[in-house]
Amino acid sequence: MSNQLLQLDCRIENAPAECLREAILIGRQVFALLDACDEPLIPAKLVSLSREDSVSLYKGAAEYDLCCVAPYLARVNESLIDWIDKNIAGTPWGYYFTVPNDATLSGIRTHFRRFLEVKDPSGVKLYFRFYDPRVLLPFLRGCTSVERSFFFGQIEEFYLPAKDQQLTVIGIERVDSEAPKNAAVFQMTPKHMASFEQTQLEHYVERQHVRLQEQHSDLAILGETPEMQLRTIEKVVEDAFCYGIVGEQDVAFYLDLVFELSPNFIKESRFDWVLAILTRTDLDGTRKIELINERLSLMQPKELDG
Repeated sequence: MSNQLLQLDCRIENAPAECLREAILIGRQVFALLDACDEPLIPAKLVSLSREDSVSLYKGAAEYDLCCVAPYLARVNESLIDWIDKNIAGTPWGYYFTVPNDATLSGIRTHFRRFLEVKDPSGVKLYFRFYDPRVLLPFLRGCTSVERSFFFGQIEEFYLPAKDQQLTVIGIERVDSEAPKNAAVFQMTPKHMASFEQTQLEHYVERQHVRLQEQHSDLAILGETPEMQLRTIEKVVEDAFCYGIVGEQDVAFYLDLVFELSPNFIKESRFDWVLAILTRTDLDGTRKIELINERLSLMQPKELDG
């Protein structure tokens, strides 16, 4: 197998956060990727560790010039878990992973440095934030089994912080496979981009669901269950996109029309004027929302109620 990589399929499950401490106690090697971009406490903490226990993924001048926003690799013990839990838990600080006992810090660093730059589907080089826990799972979902194998390398399992003292564990099933071609710079595909876009949509829908729950006592017009409500919100958001309404605040206003006008306002003849504005090709999404809002401000309650 010296000239082969391992093909794998993702296994995703939940586990209690204590499983990491248990892994350390039985002698497994646990590491963490930490993202300093939004967490200013991380660089100072890792500076206090030895070079044998932590290192930036950047090299050369970038390791020093960009130290405040760099991704870091660190060997994990219970003390570091305690520090993370106390200081940065609940933020997208990064994630944990386990490796075989013969894996080294320098070897893992070399492996992950391969992914700091990738090419998009058109061949343009991009910085890739794989160390952001919000990016990892959609990236893996967009990978082929060979691409996932290449990214995992020696990693046994990833552990992403989740809610309620839980971890999302991403494991692997291994079978022999050839390495991907042109592996020196990882090539993103349309499937990767579609996975990222779908994840962004899911997160936006969840945020809007929370907002609507806070603003409206009853969401029954969206569906009887939370799952049905999320599906309805996603459909309304997708409709907004079709009309060129893509800004977050603009889409939120479009969602509010469901409550202000009707769940099926687009199909009701008394609101034909809304559809006339939405289908105008000479206006961008923000201007369409402005015109709808201006018209609504001039309407009488009886006109809205039908």
